[in-house]
Amino acid sequence: MSESKLKDLVKKRGSIKSKVTQFASYLNTLVNSDNISELQHKELECRLSKIDAVYNEFDVLQTEIETLSESPESAFLDRETFDSNYFRLVSEASILLNQSRRRSSAASDDERISLLQTKTKWTHSSGKLEVGSLVLMKDRSQPPLLWLVGRVVKLYQGGDSVNRVAEIKTKRGNIVRVYNNICPLPSLS
Repeated sequence: MSESKLKDLVKKRGSIKSKVTQFASYLNTLVNSDNISELQHKELECRLSKIDAVYNEFDVLQTEIETLSESPESAFLDRETFDSNYFRLVSEASILLNQSRRRSSAASDDERISLLQTKTKWTHSSGKLEVGSLVLMKDRSQPPLLWLVGRVVKLYQGGDSVNRVAEIKTKRGNIVRVYNNICPLPSLS
């Protein structure tokens, strides 16, 4: 009777060991990937909580096997092997989750900071630059209060038929500048 019960317990223990092996395979795929997504992070948290229940189940079965076994030394060795593998996997999963949390919190901190630094004005283009528009011309050698003010006299198109350069009339004469060195001023109309 006890021999058949022992075989049944060993079979159940094999099923539990296979669950831990599946967890190890899943964990290896995450460890080998560069970055884990939020979905993978949540899935790993769920799997980690489930694997705790698997350990408790293993502990109960292994204790029964050890009491029914005629050679408890081999049963103790099985427990030791399982324990070291299990705790290594749980530690790796915890480390991976902590790294993922740190990365996501650092990314969200950067995102929050960029949102705090966003200006409420000038975040989008108010339209195309037109002839007659009043503009400031950026000059890296001068502070912004000393940049020249002028009116657009002529626009030049690039090869893709998009205006890229403007000729601007200033108090110092006509100057040609690329769009990224021109700051259009809002009109009153």
